[in-house]
Amino acid sequence: MAKNAKNSKKVDVTLKKKKWFPILSPQILGEKEVGETFLEELETAVGRTIDVNLMQVTGDMKSQNISVKFEVTEAKDQKIFTRITEFTYLPSSVKRLIRRKMTRLDDSVVAVTKDGKMVRIKPMASTRSKVSSSVERALRAVLRQEVIDAVTRTPYDELFVGVIKNRIQNEIKAKLSKVYPIKIMIIRVLKEETHHSAKVTVRPSQVVQRIKSDDSEEKAEEQAAPAAEEPKAEVQEATEEKPKKRVKKEKA
Repeated sequence: MAKNAKNSKKVDVTLKKKKWFPILSPQILGEKEVGETFLEELETAVGRTIDVNLMQVTGDMKSQNISVKFEVTEAKDQKIFTRITEFTYLPSSVKRLIRRKMTRLDDSVVAVTKDGKMVRIKPMASTRSKVSSSVERALRAVLRQEVIDAVTRTPYDELFVGVIKNRIQNEIKAKLSKVYPIKIMIIRVLKEETHHSAKVTVRPSQVVQRIKSDDSEEKAEEQAAPAAEEPKAEVQEATEEKPKKRVKKEKA
């Protein structure tokens, strides 16, 4: 045993020093430093993901209830570059938004963006008071239709920017308010859909077409109403302009 121990060769182990590398947000969010990672080689970071509070990126206190996920796409010049893959409204914050005597509307929609990327988006809206089942069905149909339209007409990166800046939420809220007053409209989840069994959500065309036809009829009635009232005004003006005839009293 002693001879074998003497004859055994010594193996030299070379240890590489680790370094800190900065992680940058995507270009659409200004490429700000959102964190650091401790690595031996910079290239090993590609493919990893990082969860960041949105307030660290935007600097806005209002976005502290939102978390975003970045995926590392490139590592060069001692820096790590990322792209956005997920936007999540924290569940605890969602619960604080809902009150009693409200109707909550939730949905989960899979759609394809303008540049051909599949995403899953989960909107949530609530009315100012309880509504009937028929109004709720109409609101759900309009909500799904508007979400699909917003995704299909917008490229992937612009869609995330629009959701982060609340631009898309405000557009959908304005459409829903035509059916019934809406108090809250948020996007709970927006993420890239990578599951192989995911299917694109079908549009609720029949209900939405009926609502749009009702809106067009109301607009036509509003436009026709002033036209019908104008001649009456002219007649009134004509009657007012006529001078009154004075009757002279004959002296006895």
